[in-house]
Amino acid sequence: MDERIARSLGGETTEAEEAALVAWRARSAGNERHYQELARVFAWGRAHYGHPLPSPGPIDVDAEWAKLQQTLQAKPTARSVRWPLAWKLAAAVLLLVAGAALVYQLLPPATVQWETQADAREVTLPDGSTVVLNRYSTLRYPKNFDRQERALELTGEAFFEVRPDAQRPFRIAAGPGRVEVLGTSFSVATEREALQVIVASGLVTVAVQDQQVRLKAGERTDYRAGEKLMPAANQDRNYLAWRTRELVFDATDLATLLQTLERTYGVSFSLEADAPASCTFSGSFHQQSLESVLRVVSSTLGLTIDRKDNVYRITQIGC
Repeated sequence: MDERIARSLGGETTEAEEAALVAWRARSAGNERHYQELARVFAWGRAHYGHPLPSPGPIDVDAEWAKLQQTLQAKPTARSVRWPLAWKLAAAVLLLVAGAALVYQLLPPATVQWETQADAREVTLPDGSTVVLNRYSTLRYPKNFDRQERALELTGEAFFEVRPDAQRPFRIAAGPGRVEVLGTSFSVATEREALQVIVASGLVTVAVQDQQVRLKAGERTDYRAGEKLMPAANQDRNYLAWRTRELVFDATDLATLLQTLERTYGVSFSLEADAPASCTFSGSFHQQSLESVLRVVSSTLGLTIDRKDNVYRITQIGC
């Protein structure tokens, strides 16, 4: 709790941590008194150092004590009354300094984690880049990116628009591989042993173990365990439909159309009738609901569709 109080006084807590601290303070008078004592030490340390805590690093206790003595000597005090308190305050400040240094050096940086459920979500990163996280996906990254890189971890699917920064590459750990860029827009989809990257603009480097490819706008790579990592032209016009709700079909076979609708709307289809190769659909939809899309497709292709929960069963095909 002392560590959390120190981080709160320095403005380093998350909203959840701050709420927990407020609840802890309200739990008892002793808790509130302890908080106020540390707050006074923190304020005293700010007056002594010009900042609540020095930059993390080795602490020269002798030097800090000499600096403390100079500060105290500059302010007239009654030694018989003030020195014992000054010693206590000095010890408290030095303990806070050393403790903060150890925390920064030994513990990993604070991490932000976003988890989506049935809906996608847009997230703004510390550097101003944006991420649209698809359904049932998880994104983790440091609360503050360091000076060498911008590192993230993705499980699931997301679309990234990365703010350029030549000094700090943007690196994503995703499934079996990693993605690195300086500034561009692209989508990433991962499974345990699979990775898909499609580039909308700029250049992206994708690496899996000892394999590496560079992709430019309009290219993609689809990797599965044991396969070779290869670039290819992206022929899927609907790869971002889950984000944009913009769908375009051009003589698209029924199986492919249903797969696209599954990815776009987060539902499942069960094709329980034979679909001839000639059964194709052409048309476009602009931010329409799934029910609206299915009405058009089913009337065009003569489909009979039954729905149970989140599964749509196609029992008859009229084309």
